[in-house]
Amino acid sequence: MLIHLESGACPSGVTEDTVDDLAKECYQSRRYTIETDAGWRYECPECEKEFTKLSALYQHVEDVPACSHLANGDGCLAKLERFMASRL
Repeated sequence: MLIHLESGACPSGVTEDTVDDLAKECYQSRRYTIETDAGWRYECPECEKEFTKLSALYQHVEDVPACSHLANGDGCLAKLERFMASRL
C-alpha cells in the first residue's frame, strides 16, 4: 500500500509527500527518523539502516527477523501504521 501511495498514482491524491508528512507528524517519528545535512531520512531503530522511503523501511522490517518486532504490537512502526490509518 505504501508503494502505491508513494508512487503518486493513487486516485485518492495521496502522494509520497503526504506519506512523509504523516510519518513526521506521528508522535513516534523520533524513533524512526534521523536528521541529516540534506534534511531527514527514515532509519530502522533496531539496526540503524537508513532509507529514503517509508515503504523501504517497512520492507526492511518485514525481511529482517531481528527488526520485525517494530511493525508488530506496540512497535513504533505498528503505532505509525495505526496513526496513518486514522488520518488517511
